[in-house]
Amino acid sequence: MTQFSYSGRARNGSAVRGNIDAENLGDAADRLMRQGIIPIGIQEQKNSPQSFGNISFDLTKKRVSLTDLMFFTRQMRTMMRAGVPLNDALTSLYSSISNPQFGIVLKDIHAQLQAGKTLSQAIKSQGKTFTTIYTNLVEVGETTGKLPEVFAALGSYLQQEKEIRERIASAVRYPVTVLAMVFVAFIIVNIFVIPAFAGMFAKFNAKLPLATRILIETSRLSKAYWWLWGLLLYVGYKWMHNFINTPKGMRWWDEKKLKLPIIGNIFMHGALARFSKAFALTIGAGVPMSSGLNIVARTVDNAYISEKLMLMKNEIESGKSLSQGIKNTGLFPPLVIQMITVGEQTGQFEQLIGEVSEYYGSEMDQSLKALGASIEPILLVVIGIFVMILMMGIFLPLWGMVNAAQGRG
Repeated sequence: MTQFSYSGRARNGSAVRGNIDAENLGDAADRLMRQGIIPIGIQEQKNSPQSFGNISFDLTKKRVSLTDLMFFTRQMRTMMRAGVPLNDALTSLYSSISNPQFGIVLKDIHAQLQAGKTLSQAIKSQGKTFTTIYTNLVEVGETTGKLPEVFAALGSYLQQEKEIRERIASAVRYPVTVLAMVFVAFIIVNIFVIPAFAGMFAKFNAKLPLATRILIETSRLSKAYWWLWGLLLYVGYKWMHNFINTPKGMRWWDEKKLKLPIIGNIFMHGALARFSKAFALTIGAGVPMSSGLNIVARTVDNAYISEKLMLMKNEIESGKSLSQGIKNTGLFPPLVIQMITVGEQTGQFEQLIGEVSEYYGSEMDQSLKALGASIEPILLVVIGIFVMILMMGIFLPLWGMVNAAQGRG
C-alpha cells in the first residue's frame, strides 16, 4: 500500500483534506468516491514506503475534449426541455459519461449545486474545462430563465467549432505528412547513401563537380556533428516555444500566421467564423454588445484579432457604431461591413451577424479547397528539387565515371 494525500469535496460541498492508503492513484480516487468524497487533487507522499518519487496530479487540469462538451451540452438541453430537475440531470450524466475525467468534473459540479451554488458558479470553478463564453452564457441563461435555449445555442456553437477544427486538421494533414516523409528521406540519404558514394568516388580519384563536393561535405558534417545539430534544433524549438507563450510573442506569431501565403486565409477565416458565431450567440442570449465583445474576444484563439476586437469594444463604448468599429479594425471586407450596417439600421442585427458567420464558414471552405489545389504543385516542386539535388550531386558524376570507364574499354 502507498499513502496519498488528497483534497476534495464532501457530499455537502465542503472542502476536505486528508490521507488515504491505496495501491495507486486510480485506486485512491475510487476509494475516496466510495467514501462520498469527490477528489480534486491527489499526491503521493514522499515518505511512502513504496514511493519512487513525488508523483502528483490535479484532476481538474486535464482538458476535456470538445466531443465530451458537445455531448454534455446536448444532453442538458434535452433534459431541461423535458423538465428534468438540474440535479437529476447531472446525476444521470456523470453516471453515463464515457470519459472518467469528465465524470469527476460533473460530480464536482453536482456537489457544488447541492451545497447551494448556482450552475454557472460551479462551472466557473472547473478551470479551463469550460470556455469563457460557455460559463458566461450559462450565467445569462440562469438570469433570464432561458437556460434550455442557451444550451441549444451552445450545442450549435460547439458543433461549428468542431467542424472548423476538423476542416483545418484535414487540410494540413496531407502536406505535413508528405513534407515529413521528404525530410526523413533526406536524412537517410544524407547519412547512409551519400557516404557510400563518397567512398566510391574516392577510390577512383574522380574530379567531382561543386554540387557533389557540397553534398559530401554536408553529409560529413551531419555525421560528425549530429549531436550539435540536434542541440541547435532543440534550443531553437524551446526558445521559440517559450517566446510564443509570452503575451508579446503570442501576439507576434498570431499576427504573422495570418499573413502566411495560402494558409493565412484559413487562420483568418476560421478565427472570424468563431467570432461571428460567438457574437451572434451572446447577442441572442441578451448579453449587452460591449460585454459580448469582451467575452467573444477571448474565444477567437488569436491574440492579434482579440486585440483588434477589444479596440473595437472601446470605440463602441466611446459612442461609435458597431459598423464603424468593425471598419476601423481592418479585419473585415466591405461586404461584411455593409451587412453589419444594414443589420443596425433594420434592427435585424442578430440575424445578419449569423449570416456573417455562414459567410466566413463558406470563405474558409473556399480557402481549404484552394489549399488543396495549391499544395500539390508546391509539393511536386519540393520533391523535384530534392531529386534534382541528388541527380546533380550523385548521379551525374556517377554517369560520367561509367562513360569514362566504357570509353577506356
